[in-house]
Amino acid sequence: MSCTRAGGALHSIAGNQSKGLEIQSDDRLHRGSSYKLDTMKRDILTRLGQPEEALSDAWKNFSKRPDEFTYEELLKYIPKKRRSEYHDRVLEAVSTAELGSAIGLLLKLKEKDVLAKRLRKTSSDSLESLSHYTTEPAAKELVKKYPDVAAKLYQAMGLRIVNAKKSKYYNAAISNFEQAKRCYEKAGLESV
Repeated sequence: MSCTRAGGALHSIAGNQSKGLEIQSDDRLHRGSSYKLDTMKRDILTRLGQPEEALSDAWKNFSKRPDEFTYEELLKYIPKKRRSEYHDRVLEAVSTAELGSAIGLLLKLKEKDVLAKRLRKTSSDSLESLSHYTTEPAAKELVKKYPDVAAKLYQAMGLRIVNAKKSKYYNAAISNFEQAKRCYEKAGLESV
């Protein structure tokens, strides 16, 4: 296939894909088979020599829903020499992201300072509403440098179990409270 025909085929695919993306943007429809259209669109833009458009689209997607998955997709389109520039932009977007997504992404970015600062400002009720799949990895990562924040997370995990009256998991709640106590002691906050 000649370069001209290949380029024409890509433009044709891109045009058809745009129609699919328009349909996909209708919130009433399920993503189903169209879940990869966004990624395909960016790949096609890159192949057509429009990497800036692909990056712009990936950034737009990440900005709407900052989490580990949209970040991984974004990274594919950021040139290595521009990663530090985008790192600051990513942190800014994460500052307003949904808490569970923000925790996962900040852990991935190894931004413990930023994570600890955000969690200190977060209410206990908000932390209790999160799954232990989200809070436990954060507590384990923060225990050495930020034992006060880790204690808050362990306490929230224990209270989540107790408040939900999940007696089957009371042993886990006790373990969480014991871990919280050790962390509070390490932070010099045992009398709080």
